[in-house]
Amino acid sequence: MKKLCFILYLLYSTIVYSQVNNESIRIKKDAFKINILSPAYSNFSFSFQHLFTPYKSFNLTIGYLDFDSRKRLFSIDNRRVQGFSIIPEFRLNLTGYGLNGFYLGPYLRYINYYPEIE
Repeated sequence: MKKLCFILYLLYSTIVYSQVNNESIRIKKDAFKINILSPAYSNFSFSFQHLFTPYKSFNLTIGYLDFDSRKRLFSIDNRRVQGFSIIPEFRLNLTGYGLNGFYLGPYLRYINYYPEIE
């Protein structure tokens, strides 16, 4: 019985191939992302990511901030901050394939906020 189980194990282990071939997977070239938690802080952020090669991509994030403490229930001072930000980023994927995985991403950030205190 042990020999039969061992022979069946060897037979099925040579037939089964459990690895996924990366070339057979359809890779998305573009992704559009929205930060769903930021509107709670009067910040709206939208990102677009484009894939150049399976391990290199470019991401562009545009955000708009309109924080008004006068509309808050508990606020100490009357201040308002509004403005926008632009963040271009190059991403080098280290562990995944396509738009998935861990990446290194050098980026630049331009922020233009206007504070008003009354």
